[in-house]
Amino acid sequence: MRADERGARRWSIGELARATGVTVRTLHHYDEIGLVPASERTASGHRRYTEGDLRRLRAAGEGGTPSGTPSTTSTPSPSGSSPTA
Repeated sequence: MRADERGARRWSIGELARATGVTVRTLHHYDEIGLVPASERTASGHRRYTEGDLRRLRAAGEGGTPSGTPSTTSTPSPSGSSPTA
């Protein structure tokens, strides 16, 4: 994970894949179909993902929480079932 001059986080595709459990190939596919395109590219064409990209990935139902990023999603119970009232 890298930060720009404003301190905003940036992830390479490999870093984002490792941190979220989504494969690099899936991230490539999402970029190709426009579901979660990388917001930035380096001068050499490498994808750089931002916090906004991470939010779109989560909204698509993929990915966990990269280390150092607070979780905004609920955590399922260990049994996988919802609590009852």
